[in-house]
Amino acid sequence: MMEWIQCLHNAIDYSFNSVHFTTSTPSTRSKDSDIADEQSNHSQQSNPLMEKIRQIPGNQKCADCRAPDPQWASINLGAVLCIECSGIHRSLGVHCSKVRSLNLDNWEPEVIEMMLKLGNDKVNCIFEAGVANNDDSNLVPITYKSPRIDREKWIIAKYSTKRFVWSKTPEGFLVDSALDSALWNAVSEGDLFEALKCLALGANVDWKNDMKNGTAPIHISVVKDDLVALEFLLQSSCNIDTVDGQGKTALHYAAELNNIKMVVYLLKRGAKYAEKDCHDQTPLDIALAKAHVDIVTALRYEQSFGNSLPPHHSWHGLENGRSSLSRQRHPYSTSDLASLDSRRSSVNSGICYEPISPLRNMSQPSKEYPDN
Repeated sequence: MMEWIQCLHNAIDYSFNSVHFTTSTPSTRSKDSDIADEQSNHSQQSNPLMEKIRQIPGNQKCADCRAPDPQWASINLGAVLCIECSGIHRSLGVHCSKVRSLNLDNWEPEVIEMMLKLGNDKVNCIFEAGVANNDDSNLVPITYKSPRIDREKWIIAKYSTKRFVWSKTPEGFLVDSALDSALWNAVSEGDLFEALKCLALGANVDWKNDMKNGTAPIHISVVKDDLVALEFLLQSSCNIDTVDGQGKTALHYAAELNNIKMVVYLLKRGAKYAEKDCHDQTPLDIALAKAHVDIVTALRYEQSFGNSLPPHHSWHGLENGRSSLSRQRHPYSTSDLASLDSRRSSVNSGICYEPISPLRNMSQPSKEYPDN
């Protein structure tokens, strides 16, 4: 008990004494913060992040107009953009495209991994798959010399109305249930390219698999301990508190599996800690019953302070104050970026250059998924 109390004290002290913090949204630095300005200047000079992301196939040019040296990104799409096209992406709304600077904004590890698993070649394989079949003479691919009006028409058609997304298989038109199942399986396999394709074709990000206890993709991302897939789903506007057939949320699953990093991540992203399942148990009840000390600590901290301190203060403080209880997680530094290759494998594999069906392995649910 004393260790837990000391942990909370350390967290609170760190929260109020921290000079700066990182959130899951683009940087909102204080104008009078010299430290933040110095960090921004350093990122513009060395910029290892941009170089790492630009190594992915297709990322040397803008995904839309092919202008060289793109310095912006759509993080939910996994594409890099030039400044002109990024401005039009912003106008689409965050439900369609979430724009972030490769130079100026802070980047979370999971978002970086998302970008490394996708990239312009893969994104265009999805969103430009049917360009050859376009019969509208007023809608032609743009170049870096195209005026804004042409860029707007092309980008809206490409991402908002999804005019060029491949919508058929050799067997005929895709059906919603097949897409939903394909999305669930893609998340189970950690295949973000396939998952993005399914979403582009209209899959329901919160679809529940009745063959697997009514679990949604977000549940399986927790079961698979895949923070990158979880972040991808959250960027795709999934319901973080959706329940399975037993009324369990993703936070219930993380607590039951004693996965502290998932618990902290879900709470930081706004998961409700007091939701009860069909057995009238909250995630905290489950953690207490299983004697998962770290989980109890995190949930009690959120219960006590989550509504009284800003999320970026409380959780950044908790992650540092409780360093004796779990591994700390921070946004990537320059040294972190150097080790990215060892954390991921074959991110460039599976790139397609012609339309392919998102239904592969649809009838083969993951055998690793534990039946409850």
